[in-house]
Amino acid sequence: MRYFSSMDILDDQIRLTWSSFTPGQYYHKVARPVVSSHWQNTNHMLPLRHDAQPEVLTHQTHLRTLIGLLDRILLVVYPSRDTLSTYGYEIRNLLILACTECETQWRAVLQANGYVKEHYSTNDYVRLERVLRLREYEVALTRYPSFEPIRPFGSWHAAGNPTQDLGWYNAYNATKHNRNENIPKASLGNAMTALCACWAVLVAQYGGPVLGDAQDIREYFDLKAKPKWDLSESYIFHVCDEHFRTWNAVSCPF
Repeated sequence: MRYFSSMDILDDQIRLTWSSFTPGQYYHKVARPVVSSHWQNTNHMLPLRHDAQPEVLTHQTHLRTLIGLLDRILLVVYPSRDTLSTYGYEIRNLLILACTECETQWRAVLQANGYVKEHYSTNDYVRLERVLRLREYEVALTRYPSFEPIRPFGSWHAAGNPTQDLGWYNAYNATKHNRNENIPKASLGNAMTALCACWAVLVAQYGGPVLGDAQDIREYFDLKAKPKWDLSESYIFHVCDEHFRTWNAVSCPF
């Protein structure tokens, strides 16, 4: 089956009439499906992802630290829906560390694509939702099946309030700046959601195949839902032999 109605050859390059990309183009730190020479979509991935392996390994190490902290907390707090409102200092630490990691990832994607500022806020970070389609990610914690799957960014959109729309991130801000009054907001539910958000952002950047290389992480998180990309949003690889292009990163317009 052919998905393309026509193609134009301009300046010795193939440009598919429906696509936003020329063959070989992709956005920095944005995983998308790749259209192969057989006109099929692969799982979403970051082209040249092996070049990013050192930074991926660093992110995996940070993620393992957060996972270890949650596991220790759940040795004391029984993991069930009835305990999601439980709060305490170790849970607050997990919430703060997970949200800080999310901010680090958000800034890295923006900066890699030329969106550079001295100070960032959620008004900047929310621009990533459209590009990474973060609202569509749903994550389950495989080791703790009593917890419902989580959509960390399910209510996030630029037209709303980008801080308050993320309840877990709003709780992080509150307890970070006023611990004594806001410690109840550092709940187990918010901390778990922040941890799932970290993993979702990494998958959105590098794709499932990269993070899937780490068996312990793969067995901890289960991706229940992910974006369904249109062909027009996909990267194009090896359209035909005579028009093969090496990968070339371009900046995403936010």
